[in-house]
Amino acid sequence: GIGIYNIADNECYSIDYIAKLCLGVVGSGDLNIEFKKEIKNKEELIFNLNSNLIKEKYNFKPKMSIEDGILQTYNDIRFFN
Repeated sequence: GIGIYNIADNECYSIDYIAKLCLGVVGSGDLNIEFKKEIKNKEELIFNLNSNLIKEKYNFKPKMSIEDGILQTYNDIRFFN
């Protein structure tokens, strides 16, 4: 049915890791992450999406890693622009 679903593997990723991954794919740039609020707990910097709902409803299984997904997304954007 219609709804909002998290689509993810079962890994947790930090904001820093994803930003560095994107910089690596692009091949240039600087990393300067600024937060609008004070970070009191390191857990606030981790993405931990629960995709159990889409797995249960549609038998979803990721076909690629986050690394490959970011690379493919970047290549698609470059191709279509």
